[in-house]
Amino acid sequence: MVRVRVVTWNMQANAPPSVEMLRAELLPLNTHHVVVVGTEECENTIAKSLINPSKDKWEGRLREVFGDRYDLICGHALQATHSIAFVHRALVPLISAVKSEAVSTGLGVGATRMGNKGGIGIHFAVNGTSLLFINAHLAHARKGYDRRNEEYHTITAELSRRLVRATPAVGSTVPAEPPSSDSESLVAWMQEHVDCLVWGGDLNYRLELERAEAEEQLQDGADVIGLQSLLEHDQLKRAIREEAAFVGMEEAPIEFRPTYKYDHNTDAFDSSAKQRVPSWTDRILFKPGDAVDVHAYRSVQALRTSDHRPVYADFLMDVGGEAAPSGARADDGRPKQGQGIGQTNSEVCAVM
Repeated sequence: MVRVRVVTWNMQANAPPSVEMLRAELLPLNTHHVVVVGTEECENTIAKSLINPSKDKWEGRLREVFGDRYDLICGHALQATHSIAFVHRALVPLISAVKSEAVSTGLGVGATRMGNKGGIGIHFAVNGTSLLFINAHLAHARKGYDRRNEEYHTITAELSRRLVRATPAVGSTVPAEPPSSDSESLVAWMQEHVDCLVWGGDLNYRLELERAEAEEQLQDGADVIGLQSLLEHDQLKRAIREEAAFVGMEEAPIEFRPTYKYDHNTDAFDSSAKQRVPSWTDRILFKPGDAVDVHAYRSVQALRTSDHRPVYADFLMDVGGEAAPSGARADDGRPKQGQGIGQTNSEVCAVM
């Protein structure tokens, strides 16, 4: 078993917290074997990231957080969206088949779209068990429900086509080609052939309530039961119920307040003229099964630098199976690049 933490956080292009704050509130040391951090509006605004998609400063801050006990095995930026995976050094010899891909679903037409919206997949194997972590920033606004559902299918199908089949785990029986090229078949094929699948991000699903109704329920029912009554109006729950998106995926019970939208450096919900309805826009879902057990699902109210609160999920993942190829480390103890370990990529769009 390996302990895995997955994080999603829309940072609103603000400076990250200190190393000490990140360790204390979000990224504790020596607690997890694998840590995957997905961010949206990271380091720069979406517009500025069109010119400079690099996330070197954020990656540098995370390297400081983890120090020499963890190795960066993969990082990938798609305009303002970013995903990065760190692995405890004790686990690195078991890592293989590292690869990442990005899918753009933003501005544009047809197969050529910008990366202002889209998703990133990071795939690797641990001891022959395939892990895939998807981080996405989906269409905004309450009225974007149908568009979000479409983007889920587009991102999942494209990553299934371009990433999963291209990097089978050691000893994997994944066929070279999926049985069909249509979106529904590709989504199902990914879930069938990836051992541990996690899908998260600023998914942007909203509450189908007016602001006053949402605030009244939050004030009257701040406990878990009160939150569940609010979640009856949640668009992501609706999408799963109607089988419009995320079919076959599960989410741990939500026992935290809505993660969006907060006034800067406060716990007060949006006081601007737009008066946005508080919503759980930031979510983490997973493929259920014997290989994955979720142990925690929480937001972090103490990190107030953004209008979103970060969310994390802790998993235990069963990585039994064939051992990874020997020699995953060089003579100096650092991971060999030939395993795909340590790669980083930056792009503003990904042609489909």
